[in-house]
Amino acid sequence: MSNSKLTSVEKMKFYNRIRFKIAFGFLIVTLIPATIIGFYADHVSTATLLTQEYNNQKDLISSLDNSIKSFLGSTEDDVLFLSQSHPMQRYLSEKSNDSYNDDIEQLKKNIAQEFLAFSKQRKIYYQIRYLDENGQEIVRIDSNKRNSHIVRSRKLQNKGDRGYFKKSVDIALGDVFVSRLDLNREHGKVEMPHKPVIRYATPVQYTSGLNQGKSAGIIITNVAASVFLNQIEDTALVDSNGFYMTGVKQDKLWGSNQDLNSNENFISDHKEISERIFGVQSGQFNDKDSAYIFTRVNVPGASYNWYLIAQKPMGTILASVKDFRITFLSILTASIFIALLIAWIVDSRITRPIEDLTDMADKVSKGQLMIKVDVSDKGEIGELAHAFERMRVSMVKAFERMKKR
Repeated sequence: MSNSKLTSVEKMKFYNRIRFKIAFGFLIVTLIPATIIGFYADHVSTATLLTQEYNNQKDLISSLDNSIKSFLGSTEDDVLFLSQSHPMQRYLSEKSNDSYNDDIEQLKKNIAQEFLAFSKQRKIYYQIRYLDENGQEIVRIDSNKRNSHIVRSRKLQNKGDRGYFKKSVDIALGDVFVSRLDLNREHGKVEMPHKPVIRYATPVQYTSGLNQGKSAGIIITNVAASVFLNQIEDTALVDSNGFYMTGVKQDKLWGSNQDLNSNENFISDHKEISERIFGVQSGQFNDKDSAYIFTRVNVPGASYNWYLIAQKPMGTILASVKDFRITFLSILTASIFIALLIAWIVDSRITRPIEDLTDMADKVSKGQLMIKVDVSDKGEIGELAHAFERMRVSMVKAFERMKKR
């Protein structure tokens, strides 16, 4: 009895091993190609999307860089044009003799009208001014980019203590001083609402008489930097010290001690990233969190640079890859289910008939020859069953002949 039970257990283990091998084989055949294709597609998609994003951001940054340079290059030409205008040259010629008369006042008015017309036509200057050799405003045009007006004499200020005056009044004739981009100040205080400006200044000289060749002051324009800053939306523009000028939340802008003194700074926010950016002309790289594309902006006429830095979260760039991964896992799960289903069908077509034939062989070996083999399969198992049935019939006939003797 124990031998019979042991045989049954062994047979069950045997059939289970067959079933496991069939199921495992189908899973391997399904999983290996699907996994290889999935990982390859994931890798290619990731690389393609990252490259595409790099190219898009590089095109954007290149466009912004060219736009800034073109804009500021024209302002450099403007200040030189104003310094050489006919009303300005007439005034300098008349003023060279240190005399004061009605003609001087009229020439001053002519300069003001010239500057006013220029301001109305260009619409990119907060101020256009002529400061004499002592830093006193002689002519000043104020503008809000929509309306321009001549500032009355009693409101004119002395700017002789300002850095931009000291740095520009003594440079060579025909050269242009470019200030840093900062927030405009009136009476020593940051103007509200904030007006980011960059100043272009060039010296002028007396052209005749006793003062010929001596400094006559400067022509200076306060460029409304918002004209080009407003074009930069999702890209950070920072100065060479890392202070933000646009492209971030309002409370991070203008953090230097010469502006709002908040000390908000790209370098302090991204120490390791900034080491890969500052000092390099342009480039691209990514970490696990973000992709960075940057270029150095060589400010026309200036001795300093800015940096345009685009930062894009990897999750945003690879959003479609995430969708692909979800879809792939769904397909893989469905494939596993189908493979197991096929394995079950194969098991029912192969393993179970073999199990039935084995049971039949066991019964025949015990003398139960009258149990007919049920043959329903038309494949190889069916052929084996037919052969087994023929053997059983032959054995029955052989036993019948032996009985007749």
